[in-house]
Amino acid sequence: MSKSFILQPGWHTPKDNHNNKPARLKETIEMKTTITVISILVFLSGLTVFLQGINILPGSYMTGDPKWAVIGGIAMVISAGVYWFSQRK
Repeated sequence: MSKSFILQPGWHTPKDNHNNKPARLKETIEMKTTITVISILVFLSGLTVFLQGINILPGSYMTGDPKWAVIGGIAMVISAGVYWFSQRK
């Protein structure tokens, strides 16, 4: 067998482009951080709407309206799910 057909340590086929791993890892971390920040902001907004809906946080037309408590609760549940999903490996 010719020596050119033997795979030697450190030799990679063109499909094994390992030079892109740091760039992909950086993009993954940036995306994960962005999703985490957005989900936390949506959760806090949902909490504010929920508290206004159950009349704990006054000062808005939403105060005391149960419809806004439901909308805020839904926003909190969805954003918590997105946060949990983004933190998986």
